[in-house]
Amino acid sequence: MTAGWHAAGLVTLGLAAGAASAAQSAGVELKTLTYAVRGGKDLQLDLYIPTNTGGARLPVIVFLHGGGWSGGTRTTGPDFRRFFAQDGFAMASIEYRLTPEITFPSNVEDVKTAVRWLRANADVHRLDPNRICLWGTSAGGHLAAVAALAPKGTFEGDDHLTQSSAAQCVLDAYGPTKFDVMDAQTSEEQATLQPQAPAHPAAAGSASAPQLPSIAQVSLWAVTFKGQPFAEDPNPASAARCINN
Repeated sequence: MTAGWHAAGLVTLGLAAGAASAAQSAGVELKTLTYAVRGGKDLQLDLYIPTNTGGARLPVIVFLHGGGWSGGTRTTGPDFRRFFAQDGFAMASIEYRLTPEITFPSNVEDVKTAVRWLRANADVHRLDPNRICLWGTSAGGHLAAVAALAPKGTFEGDDHLTQSSAAQCVLDAYGPTKFDVMDAQTSEEQATLQPQAPAHPAAAGSASAPQLPSIAQVSLWAVTFKGQPFAEDPNPASAARCINN
């Protein structure tokens, strides 16, 4: 694992208080709900709600899938019903907008919008609005870290703006953070990367065949969301600066 890729530890801050008392055999109800509409498209989340927990308010874990910011779905994750909901946590696995249809910070805004939606609907679903955790893997870990650590009022998006988008804890599971280091590492390793094959063997050597980007170029585009390396990005509100500063 290179220095530019690492994970942050989970700070519980009381999130699990009360969850352990839930029956291990408790049933789980799954609801697929729309938390926002963007560009005419519903943004949905899967909400796993433990039943038979005595009506107590449930701590919430919001899961953000990985996929290089351009792939993955809300179902790209572990068995939320088995490993979390049955232990007394409400699990909300959300979908967020993907590149290249959008650029940063739209995806982070989706995360914060989902948190506010959960707070606005806490009474309906027996959620504890004071115990909400963000957990993301890979690209989702990056988004979780940005959403949790960005200054108040930054990357908020729309909808339910009277609600807080704050998270009581965050788990960044192997998400990229030091983008400036990643740029340097990509340049150093470019010579060792294998060239990308044509989309179809028949296209090899064809003058009309589309020229596909190298793996290094794809990496650089992915981490900046804008098609340029982080080091060349003049925007002081970029994702990496939000984390590192």
